[in-house]
Amino acid sequence: DLKDAAWDDPRWEDLLSQLSYADMEKLIEYGGFQTASVTSIDKGQTVDYDGPSAAFHSGTGHPSEVIVGCSWSTDVARLMGESIGREGASRGLTVWYAPGINTHRSPFGGRNFEYYSEDPLISGLMAGHTAQGMAKYGVYTYAKHFFCNVQEYSRAGVFVWASEQALREIYARGFELYVDLGGIGIMSAYNCIGSWWCGGSEAALTTLLREEWGFHGVVVTDYAGSDYMATSIGLRAGNDMWLTPSQLSNNLKPSRVRSQCPHDGAIIERRAAMNILYACAHSNNVWTEEDYAA
Repeated sequence: DLKDAAWDDPRWEDLLSQLSYADMEKLIEYGGFQTASVTSIDKGQTVDYDGPSAAFHSGTGHPSEVIVGCSWSTDVARLMGESIGREGASRGLTVWYAPGINTHRSPFGGRNFEYYSEDPLISGLMAGHTAQGMAKYGVYTYAKHFFCNVQEYSRAGVFVWASEQALREIYARGFELYVDLGGIGIMSAYNCIGSWWCGGSEAALTTLLREEWGFHGVVVTDYAGSDYMATSIGLRAGNDMWLTPSQLSNNLKPSRVRSQCPHDGAIIERRAAMNILYACAHSNNVWTEEDYAA
């Protein structure tokens, strides 16, 4: 009923009111390579795959983002998105953990093959047009890793320091362009911005991403499990879903939000559920056979 519904459609409140605490926690908690099914609102499970250089589902090889960036062609980026989206949708794919928009700072960067460039303009435009190509087939993307994921070795919790000007003009700029071009999914990162986990940074996920850039959509963690990625921190900051395929520890359960924030815990979980469902409603998660045929 809410396929492609606007962000401010009043029917969202009616839908959210049908969710129990258990429904909301399931959506938030079980975000590993899926969004969970919720029978109370007839929401089906999605299949989410990883890999900016293609997708784990793929039978077709695709070039790395470095090569796509070297083309200087947004048409090439869009066609790559269409190629992965078409093949993925035919195999049940709804969400792709990509594209990678972090900045090449050193030739030794362990994820350089997943990122486009040292230039945020190229990275953001390529990522945004790739996402548009995917959306043609009802697949939405999680641009990653938001932001300042600048190394692979020992990246969990590493403190990354930069001026606000450098953050805005270089490290966050590509993500801003991706949002401007219609991206509805973001993956937060392991690292800290300064001394605070970026997935628990209200400044990054709420003030910058949602309020300044006008982002409407869902933020998922990178692979979760460390205590510093606790839901009681992340949900309040604007991180909506945890990339974990199994039951979480007590430190990561959304019920901790209610125990630590008894007055607004339900509001926070409801907001996260809204963001998850909004993205799903703009994907093939709600497509009919007629939509696929078209």
